[in-house]
Amino acid sequence: MSREMAIIALGIWVLILPHLGVPRSWLVVITTLTGIAIIAIGLYLRAAMISRGARRSSHHPFIENSAMQDGHSNDHNQQVHG
Repeated sequence: MSREMAIIALGIWVLILPHLGVPRSWLVVITTLTGIAIIAIGLYLRAAMISRGARRSSHHPFIENSAMQDGHSNDHNQQVHG
């Protein structure tokens, strides 16, 4: 099961848990453990996203054009309009 699917499954579990007739003392413990699991998986997914972003940012396939390329500014525009 993927981490994303685990988050969805835990969300459904939290949604139906109060309706299962579980004793209140168990419900508190189960809900707390479920919350901890959601937090742990969320932190793992966040760390994975950040590490993928760091790897991806080292390679830039696109280069921005600047106003000054090859030592020429907008000479053409200045001559035409000025």
